[in-house]
Amino acid sequence: KEFVQIWYPEVPIWGRISIIHSALLLLCCKIGNKLFGDFNSGIALFSIIHMLLGAFVLAYETVFLYALKRKKYIYFVSVCYFMFAPVIALFSGCSNSTIFGSLLSTLLLLRFYEIFCLDSLKEKSIARKIAGYAGFAILAILTCHIRSSFSFLFSLMTVYVIVKKIKKPQKIIYMAAVFVMIFAFNKGIVKIVNAENPPDSELFSIPVQQLANVYVKNGEAAFSEDESEVLFKYFAKGHFDFYCPWCADAIKLGLNDEEFEKRPGDFWKLWIK
Repeated sequence: KEFVQIWYPEVPIWGRISIIHSALLLLCCKIGNKLFGDFNSGIALFSIIHMLLGAFVLAYETVFLYALKRKKYIYFVSVCYFMFAPVIALFSGCSNSTIFGSLLSTLLLLRFYEIFCLDSLKEKSIARKIAGYAGFAILAILTCHIRSSFSFLFSLMTVYVIVKKIKKPQKIIYMAAVFVMIFAFNKGIVKIVNAENPPDSELFSIPVQQLANVYVKNGEAAFSEDESEVLFKYFAKGHFDFYCPWCADAIKLGLNDEEFEKRPGDFWKLWIK
C-alpha cells in the first residue's frame, strides 16, 4: 500500500501512512531505478537504512544500560539478545514503518530518560543544551509521525514531567510545546500533500479480526439469521477465505468501509455479541 501510493502519481496519498517514511521509500526507489533500472534495488537500500538505524539504536541502548549500571555482563547479555532473538532476525531487514517507528520510539525513550530523569544536559554549555533539546523535539516529531500511534507514549512522558518536575515550569512548557509541534506537524504535512483521510475501520483491526475469527472457526452456526444478515453487509462471504490468524490486514482491507461509516452501531452490537 505504501509503495503503490508513492510510485504511482494517480494513486492518492493515504493519511494513515507516514508521509516522511513514504518519501524516503520513494527516494530510495528512484535511486535504485536510476542506478540499476529496477526499483527492487531501491527497496533493498531502504531495508539497509532500516538495518543501520536498528544497529545504531540497539548499540546506543547497550551503551546506555552499561553507563547506568556499570556492569560488564550487560554488554554480553545485550549483544546475545540482539544476535539470537527471532524478532530481530525477522524484522531487521523489514521496510515497514512499524519497525522504523519502534526504533525511533526506543531512542526517544532513552533520550527522555537521559534528559529529564538523569538531567544529562544540566552541566552542558548553552549551545549543547539548545542542541540537546532541539534534537529531542525533532526526534519526538519524527517518531510520532512515522507511527502516529506512538503519540500516546509522548503523552505519558508529558504527564511524567508535569507530575515529577512540577518545580521546573520551563520543562513543562517545553514538553507542552513539543506536543503542540507534533500535532501541528502531522496536520500540516497531511494538508500540504492533500492526503486522504483513512476510513475509521483502519483503527479497529482487532475487533474486525475477532469477528472474522468467530466466523472462520464456527461458521454461520455461530450467528442468528439476523446477525448473519448484518455480518454480510460488512463482508463479502468469500472474503473470509483470506483470513489469516496472525495478520488482520487481509480481513480489514475487505471490510465494506462505506457500510461501516453509515452503520457503525450495527457492527459494534454484533461484535459485542
